[in-house]
Amino acid sequence: MRRKVTPARSASLLACRSCDDERSDELRACTSPAAAITPRTTATRPDSASASASAAPIGRAGPSGGAGSSRGRTITEAQVEALKRQKLEVRADVAPASRALRIVNPAEEAAAAALRSAAPTPEEEPADDFYEVTADDLRALALGGGGGGDGGGGGQLKTRAMRELEALQSMPTYGHALVRVRLPGGLVLQAAFHPQEAVGAVLAEVRGCLSPTLQSAQPYLFVTPPRRVLDVSLSLAAAGLVPAATLLLGFDPPVSAGAAGSTPSEVLSARALALLAAPPDAAAAPQPSFPSALNLPSRSAAGGGGALAPRLGSTSGEAAA
Repeated sequence: MRRKVTPARSASLLACRSCDDERSDELRACTSPAAAITPRTTATRPDSASASASAAPIGRAGPSGGAGSSRGRTITEAQVEALKRQKLEVRADVAPASRALRIVNPAEEAAAAALRSAAPTPEEEPADDFYEVTADDLRALALGGGGGGDGGGGGQLKTRAMRELEALQSMPTYGHALVRVRLPGGLVLQAAFHPQEAVGAVLAEVRGCLSPTLQSAQPYLFVTPPRRVLDVSLSLAAAGLVPAATLLLGFDPPVSAGAAGSTPSEVLSARALALLAAPPDAAAAPQPSFPSALNLPSRSAAGGGGALAPRLGSTSGEAAA
């Protein structure tokens, strides 16, 4: 017995048939290999991107800044830079009015000094209490790091900037530096320079006193021990040549002893020969005394240490006598 199809029933059947067609299309799409990969890939791409974003390390910043950008200078580092500019940088306006240039022969000078000096007198033996340790000596040892630690500050840990600041603050100021340069033939050049003059000023003074043959041999200055060729762009203070130093003269390429000459006339220029022949009391310029500090930093400025910190830079190894 056939059922009577009403209009409402007919509309319902048409709707069901369209749903079946859509489901068939979806089923055929799922069974297709190319189509099956596409929805899986598109579905995982957002997840992988979010996973990469969540796995990125925290605190890493690019060149634009952020946690990974370089930090600014500290107050201590700024003070170190200011003191370096004040005490170590080369200045062009500090050359002394007179170099007090001298060319001496140490052997002849020592013989003349021996003739002028009287017979040596025996030194007096110090009293026994000179060797006793006092309370001030113990205090200086304790503050100066004699009992261990990093050399001052009562065992306080200090950064490199803090130690450098203390060394700069404790550096004495000198009006001039006394520099001696050993020349070929046993001669010595002595002159006064400002601590903030460049090492190149010393080399220029030396070149002006050499013969034309040696001037063309590319001279340079070095100290020893250990052997260290001096940078002509550094100041005397930065090179560790203050308050006094003895430098050695070298040539590049090396010059043999015979080519360098053994007599003053073969080593020196005409100007330097005149200085060598002039007696000390007839020299045009007054003889400089050994440099003395214009200001001695207090114990607090030196960071609490018992003794003054050594000057910055490598030591010259020899001081002018």
